[in-house]
Amino acid sequence: MAIETLLRVEIDLFSLAILAIIGVTIVLRNRDHRFMDSRLFLLLILSVGLVIVFEGLSWVVDGKPGVPMRIAGYAINAIFYALIFIPMGIYLVYVDHFTEPSKPITHSPYFWIALAVPATGVVTVLVSLPYGFLFSLDADNIYARGPLNGLFNTLMTIMGLLPAYLLIQRKKAIPASSFRNLMLYPVMPIIGGALQNFIYGTNLFWPATVISVFITFVNVQNRQIDSDYLTGAFNRSSLQEYLATLLRKVNARRTFSGIMIDLDHFKRINDTFGHLAGDQALIETSRILHDSVRKSDFVARFGGDEFIVILDTGNEIELDLISTRIMANLEASNSPEKPFTLSASIGKAVFDLEKDGSLDIFLHRLDRLMYEDKARSGHNQ
Repeated sequence: MAIETLLRVEIDLFSLAILAIIGVTIVLRNRDHRFMDSRLFLLLILSVGLVIVFEGLSWVVDGKPGVPMRIAGYAINAIFYALIFIPMGIYLVYVDHFTEPSKPITHSPYFWIALAVPATGVVTVLVSLPYGFLFSLDADNIYARGPLNGLFNTLMTIMGLLPAYLLIQRKKAIPASSFRNLMLYPVMPIIGGALQNFIYGTNLFWPATVISVFITFVNVQNRQIDSDYLTGAFNRSSLQEYLATLLRKVNARRTFSGIMIDLDHFKRINDTFGHLAGDQALIETSRILHDSVRKSDFVARFGGDEFIVILDTGNEIELDLISTRIMANLEASNSPEKPFTLSASIGKAVFDLEKDGSLDIFLHRLDRLMYEDKARSGHNQ
């Protein structure tokens, strides 16, 4: 085996090893694979892995003499071309579901785009195979690009950019960190594909895609274990861990504070406008909370329609400013176009080691203050 071919195969094997580690990590988590986004991510890993396998096999049989190798070369390259749009379609559905998790995936037009483009690719491969439009093998069984290869690469670029367009359209529906990391996904494959298109004989697109899969797993998908599935805020267990960390740092000169937020008339939103509207109210509230606080602050969904913000400060002036900003931003988010109105009751306090004694007592105090605020405003009726 030529050194160049051996190097390409080694790169593909290394890429497959990374995908396998990510896939096994997701499967071994007791709860991850039950969620649609994790199932889609596993499908993404599997589809990218299959493409890399057939890309590696195409390098192995390239230029090998004999009729069996010629048949194998045509079959392997045809399958490779038939597969290449599938990972892109799955990532499009993944982004679509990630940004609108309450909508069934089959109800979205992007799901049907994700099906139609790979299906069109398969038909194109089958039709062009006898004519060499996409690729051909010369008398020595050496692979050569066909005249439609550039068109295929252009369509791959469009499919790669479509999730980015979708993310920009729904930017406000997801946390800013998830938006940035999901937007990074197409960057590496596009760079790798551009280099591969101009430097014949290199295999950069799919190894670059594996890098994007890894980045997405570490920064987005892996975070789901710490986050509330619907809103993207941290979950209850993450809150407990974070508070325990802060508690160890509490002393006479350093403490922290908290704001408990409970949506007003949330049951009425669900009953009047449906659970999809209720989900949207929770997602929008989470976004407003993240936009209202500092990057160093901690936003978690406490349960149901309750959220909690933990501030790494004991300054009551800062606590008042941030709580006022939250209420103002909730009010400013309302408009005649929206079917529901967002408002909330809050309980806020600075943690006092002598008065509170424990985290449970502090959380109970925040909860009590929040219900007192709800009673004063009449929103408990």
